[in-house]
Amino acid sequence: MPSLHVDIAATAWTSGVPFYGPCALHDGKDLVQLKLLCDRRQEGGGISWIARFRPPPGKLIKIDRAGRSD
Repeated sequence: MPSLHVDIAATAWTSGVPFYGPCALHDGKDLVQLKLLCDRRQEGGGISWIARFRPPPGKLIKIDRAGRSD
């Protein structure tokens, strides 16, 4: 597959709620936002994202996840 060049500054941030669920919201604001870099699933490839985590003022976000094995 040929390489893709994405202008990250021009790509819009979208809500992370569809992937992370309603816990990705706090007082109606997104705690998690995503930028789609490329989606090559139709070509047999994968998908790549940049994620941005923004905690509410005065709070921290703890990311706790164990990797899954097939």
